[in-house]
Amino acid sequence: MLNFPGLRHATSGLRVRFRRTAAQERKRPHRLILGSIVLAVLILSSFFVVLMEGREDAKKNAVDTSRNVALVLERDITRNFELFDLSLQALRNNVLDPNVMKLDSRVRDSILFDRAALSARHMGAMLFVDANGAVQIDSSYTGQPGINVSDRDYFQVHQRNPHAGLFIGKPTLSRLHAGLWVIPFSRRVERADGSFAGVVVGAIGVDYFRALLDGVDIGTNGVVALLTSDGTIVTRHPFRRVDVGASLKNSANFQHFVDTGESAFFGYASLDADRHLYVFERAPTVPFIIFVAPAEEDVYAAWERRSLLIGSAAVALCAALIGLAFALSREFQRRISTENALHILARTDPLTGASNRRYLDEAIARETVRAIRSSYLLAVLFIDIDSFKAFNDCYGHQAGDDVLAKVARRIRECLRRPGDLAARYGGEEFVVVLPETDIAGALLIAQKVREAIHALGIHHARSEHRVLTVSIGVCASEAVPTASGQRLVEVADQALYRAKAAGRDRVAASLLSARGEVVPCDPSVVEHGSAVRADAALA
Repeated sequence: MLNFPGLRHATSGLRVRFRRTAAQERKRPHRLILGSIVLAVLILSSFFVVLMEGREDAKKNAVDTSRNVALVLERDITRNFELFDLSLQALRNNVLDPNVMKLDSRVRDSILFDRAALSARHMGAMLFVDANGAVQIDSSYTGQPGINVSDRDYFQVHQRNPHAGLFIGKPTLSRLHAGLWVIPFSRRVERADGSFAGVVVGAIGVDYFRALLDGVDIGTNGVVALLTSDGTIVTRHPFRRVDVGASLKNSANFQHFVDTGESAFFGYASLDADRHLYVFERAPTVPFIIFVAPAEEDVYAAWERRSLLIGSAAVALCAALIGLAFALSREFQRRISTENALHILARTDPLTGASNRRYLDEAIARETVRAIRSSYLLAVLFIDIDSFKAFNDCYGHQAGDDVLAKVARRIRECLRRPGDLAARYGGEEFVVVLPETDIAGALLIAQKVREAIHALGIHHARSEHRVLTVSIGVCASEAVPTASGQRLVEVADQALYRAKAAGRDRVAASLLSARGEVVPCDPSVVEHGSAVRADAALA
């Protein structure tokens, strides 16, 4: 807590500080120029750091945007498959019902097939395939007899696995509509005894997914693609017919996603060899993976334009700064005789109205010399606002500044003699210098200050006392002081720590003997105007 300069030589140090030699004065312009160059380097370095952070932000924004696009696409696809699956389940539940199957074909089909689902754009036919793979019922009735799908993967999966549930296959060419790529989705049909009775299957045209991806704007050179879980391309944007059904299973980017689980990274496209920011999103309920891959040049395009503008401004600013430094150095040569006046510092802390740290240093040095010369006692109070950081965190720094001003005003109101001095030591700490005061008098002032602050009644929700309080450390010389004022402040600071450790909102005191020994005192025991030592009180 303490960082006090040497006080015995404070007065002479101040004189030395403002007494510049001619050689030092001649060096000042050169130091100014050197300082401006260093400052320009720091400014450019700061701008560089800011620009690099901006570059990282550009990447993060691109990742977030790409992930949002992928999520929108995934949810749209998942929702449509859920709706189509409901129609598929209705077909499965009714296809073996003899009461339904013996109806007229038009009435039967109206029961078996959800016309709203079948009328959806890009929705293909729904079929019932028997246990041998032969198509028995076709919602579109193409009139093509003898179609058998027993070689299809979806038929074989359901034939082998009674628990396959909804099975969504890879892109395949439709046998009902020549040249049409579709995604089949199917469910197993079972007899009452659980034996395999066939498959109900529907299909969604790949053009549906193509239309969905074509509506996404990911920059001039970006790519967005829909894959099956094993890396087979369903469709991509920009669309190329040759890519449908191709596999990216062995591509470096897909392998990186599968092996590491990292869903956002830069990589080179296997199809065009350009560098892209890949953002993968795996659908949780359907076997699809969507990746959105804006081109690196698109990701950083806005950042590069902004960096060029900011960088040019920074260089211009630094050049102007160095030029100004040269101009000022010439001006300093003419006005060097008045420079010392610019270094005179204000004596008052602007926030609290109390004396500032510089004046406190001078005052303690001055009072120590006077006490030794005039043979009188000297006391110091070290005051710290309890839990002030928590107060700032709870109520804000403006409220904290107001509290500092109120506390300083109350401290000054408790000091009646012209020679007493209250100063802001730093942050929420104050120091009071009490010339010609023994330990008993110092304790009375300390208790008065503590009670006055407590009486303000400033609510402090994070304090154990529920109001704003202070802790005070007191140190007084037992005889004419022989130690420096620095030593008095150090001992008062140590007493302050004891007050904090005892629960805050307390006063702790110590005597500094003529031999330099520190003797703790009990502030609650005062006899005949003098504080009794703690060890004597306990005895």
